[in-house]
Amino acid sequence: MSPAPSRPSAAGRVHAGIAVGVLLVAAVGWNVLLYGKYLAKKPVPPPAGVEVQDHRLRNFPKSFGDFECVREHEQREEELDVLGTLKHEWNWYYFALLQDRGLPPSKGSRHVQLQITYYTGLLEAVPHVPERCIAAAGGRILNVQPIDVALPDLPEPWARSWKNIKIVRTLYETTDKNTGQIVRGVEYHFFSMNGRPEHAWTTVRFKTGGLAVQYCYFAKVQFAPSGVGLDNPEACDAYCEQFLRQAMPSILKVLPTAGYVESLSRPEPAPAGPGTR
Repeated sequence: MSPAPSRPSAAGRVHAGIAVGVLLVAAVGWNVLLYGKYLAKKPVPPPAGVEVQDHRLRNFPKSFGDFECVREHEQREEELDVLGTLKHEWNWYYFALLQDRGLPPSKGSRHVQLQITYYTGLLEAVPHVPERCIAAAGGRILNVQPIDVALPDLPEPWARSWKNIKIVRTLYETTDKNTGQIVRGVEYHFFSMNGRPEHAWTTVRFKTGGLAVQYCYFAKVQFAPSGVGLDNPEACDAYCEQFLRQAMPSILKVLPTAGYVESLSRPEPAPAGPGTR
């Protein structure tokens, strides 16, 4: 009869357990490194001619169509930190109040508050959108609705991909702290995701983490009209469509195009060798 196999000693079992633990930690570490490598994206620089100082866009047009800038807002450093703007040197924002000069004075005044935020060099970026931020601040979300917008007169290279887009309308209520009155408001927003239109923040977040994406940026365009009746949201939608038809050429010119972003991932052509034509 052959002798029974010897059982590993207690010390041997401890050493084996340590070895397994080291292998598991190493495997998890490599997975984390690889995940971080593919999740982190290379930054996309702003287009030539875009002037950014202290993360603020400095040369957006002062007027376009019927709209004229009457005030620009400079965000505080703590605001930029919360919004993630300080995470990369090429991130920027534009925040302005525009007056509709096309409205006769006898009909009162209308304004549009316009915000553009540009993010690049992303790692698990989470877009800040009205329905999430307003609710977090204590507002009551009444309705979140994607709507179709036609932009028929855009120049190249945006004429085809931006001709028909979706934007998101967020209706909400807040309570005035001084009077206790209920105040109704509306915000619209959409994204440029690597130069292409997108309206859903969940899709933007998913695409920024795509393994096939090397270079990445997204810009959120958000605007809120005032002096426009909110009892008829469709009429407000129509007014905002007219605003976008006038504003979009200026907005798109400060954002990298899809073709430019795609060109960043193409390998540089090899230099011609001897005898190569």
